[in-house]
Amino acid sequence: MVRSTLLFCALIAVFAACKSTPPQTTGVPSQPSAPDRSSQKPGWLLQKPQSSLYYQGIGNASMSDPDYIQTARNEALDDLAAEISVTISSSSLLYQLDLGDRFREEYQNAIKADVDQQLEGHELVDSWQDGQMYWAYYRLSKSDHQQRLEREKNTALEKGLDFYGRALNSSSRQEYGLAISYFTQSLAAIENYLGEDTKVTYNGNSILLANEAYAGLKNTINGIRFEGPGKVLLNRRSLAQDNLEIAVRYENAPVKNLPIRLSGSAIGTREKTKTSGSNGSLLISHKELEAGDRSFMIEANIERLNSTRSELLAAIMKQLPAPKKEVLVETKTLTLYISSAENNLGKPLPKGLLNSMLVGALGQQGAVFTDDEKEADLLMKVTADTREGSELSGLFTSFLDITVQVVDKSTNKEIYADAIYDLKGIQLSYEKAGLKAYQDAREKIEKELAPNIWKNLY
Repeated sequence: MVRSTLLFCALIAVFAACKSTPPQTTGVPSQPSAPDRSSQKPGWLLQKPQSSLYYQGIGNASMSDPDYIQTARNEALDDLAAEISVTISSSSLLYQLDLGDRFREEYQNAIKADVDQQLEGHELVDSWQDGQMYWAYYRLSKSDHQQRLEREKNTALEKGLDFYGRALNSSSRQEYGLAISYFTQSLAAIENYLGEDTKVTYNGNSILLANEAYAGLKNTINGIRFEGPGKVLLNRRSLAQDNLEIAVRYENAPVKNLPIRLSGSAIGTREKTKTSGSNGSLLISHKELEAGDRSFMIEANIERLNSTRSELLAAIMKQLPAPKKEVLVETKTLTLYISSAENNLGKPLPKGLLNSMLVGALGQQGAVFTDDEKEADLLMKVTADTREGSELSGLFTSFLDITVQVVDKSTNKEIYADAIYDLKGIQLSYEKAGLKAYQDAREKIEKELAPNIWKNLY
């Protein structure tokens, strides 16, 4: 009797095992069992299920693919992600910015790709194969997915709000360059949510963080002004210490450490980059500018104002008008007035031989002369005299010494000095030899003295 009872219980256990349903699996399934060609395709393969609770995806791969299970899983997740829509909210920053439909589409695609890579919590519902093809069916809880996205968004908003507060504090301290940096970091922190509602509470008030951070950035940049001359007058001997000073201001406060770009015909083929100083001033040396009737543009370097690596933010900031100022450049050729004291053996010569020689030689170089000392920029004083040398067989030798001094009339400082000694003349008397030395000085003046003067003065 006991043996019959045990046998009956064993049969019941076997029967129950045969009737039980196999357990669900999650994640990537293990290698499937041998194909069962007699089994029918499951319903989810014949028609994709619809659900208000789950995002669902089905993928397949040829079993000749060595990694067909992973391939089918990836296709299923792509199919699942296609059900997750990305829309731009009417209250969002991107909706309000006029960036064009193409830009918005690119943003949606970028966010969609980001969502595709963050499908955490997905699970394998079922799989099926017929010996040649393998299918996988995955799903993702809509509520779990939404909660995770909300957590990530809240974390980003907290970070963005912190940068926003720092930006406002920097503005209140008149540190506008730093404020711009913090505004950009605030937007970069919530980059993935610029197409969504970014409502947060700041100092007891409800604000749209992205919109307010952008407004702060735009207003700060738009408020920057370049104040200074609209024209600079160069001369051909501008000194290194000659500078054009431009004040960088926001209202009446200096804007320090602002990256600035210089470009234009007066700058040359390559633009220059500078930064405003600690006192908010920009110094441009006259030596950096090319002579001629030209111009150049002073412009805030918007690209360098972006302290992040965000391409989206770079595109947004590119829409902002950069503060700029055009400066005209005119070049003045300095006028030269020459006075000379030319003597022969201590006696004044009636004609200024050296004066005429210098005017001719420097004029060929491009110098401009004036007969009115009051109109001159440079004053040149030439002093020359001859002295007796030796006499041999009735031939007399005289030597000519010449000194040249140039003074900048505006500063009354000597800016050039040179001398030529022992220019020899030979004639039948010392006086005639002295005149011959003057005549023979022309070659020395034209080939050496005049080019050297031009090189140092212009």
